[in-house]
Amino acid sequence: MTEYTPTTEEVRHQFVAAEWLSNGVPLATYEVFDRWLQSVKAEAWERGVDETCASYAIVRTRGYVENPYK
Repeated sequence: MTEYTPTTEEVRHQFVAAEWLSNGVPLATYEVFDRWLQSVKAEAWERGVDETCASYAIVRTRGYVENPYK
């Protein structure tokens, strides 16, 4: 296995291209991929908040930042 990691843009293009190749019809669009990626980021943000701000005291003293991905 190589150390190469594709960029988000590369994965985004491959996601849409794969739909073209498998179906001949663009069932997935860039907007579909972007919505999926946004939901993954929002979930990751929430999990991070849950892990780091487990007690109300941390949220109260440092303040709560709204999820920018929602």
